[in-house]
Amino acid sequence: MTITPPNQAIIRFLNVNPRKPYKFDIRPSNEACRNVANDLGLFSLAKLRLDGTLRATGKDRWRLKAHIGATVEQACVLTLEPVQTRIDSIAERNYLPLKAQDETSGGLDGEMEMQQDDTLEPLQTELDLMQVLIEALAIELPTYPKAAGASFEKKVIAAPGIIPLSDEDAKPFANLSSLMDKLSKGT
Repeated sequence: MTITPPNQAIIRFLNVNPRKPYKFDIRPSNEACRNVANDLGLFSLAKLRLDGTLRATGKDRWRLKAHIGATVEQACVLTLEPVQTRIDSIAERNYLPLKAQDETSGGLDGEMEMQQDDTLEPLQTELDLMQVLIEALAIELPTYPKAAGASFEKKVIAAPGIIPLSDEDAKPFANLSSLMDKLSKGT
């Protein structure tokens, strides 16, 4: 499979032979990776790749199945230290005309049902594989990256001169129970 340059990552569906799969392999340059990392709030992004096939599954229907790979570096949610993660995932999209999507999601009496297939996308005249790559990467990014050994157990945070709230102070009914015990012993 030849590597598709990112500047040629826009596919016009009319130019794709519907009888055979269209194979692609997108590997953005280091500069493009820096731009994507900046847009997504990452420290760094390397080895970014989207490779797969686009094939017709009927008249005006297309299916994209691709592998996304990347090495990302994000801030730890607890310590803000860099956390490196390897992403290897499958991205699947089904492109249908809007009319076909309405038929799959419409119910009785004009009611709209929630779509169960989250791979459905509206069929446009063009498909930008870089946009598919960025969207798939954003979906796969760890939501709460955590550095090895970082934990949030027993962190005491308070302004200077203020007594921090302890776990015991956060249990008002336990304190109420001990107060009731003292009152019952006093009578």
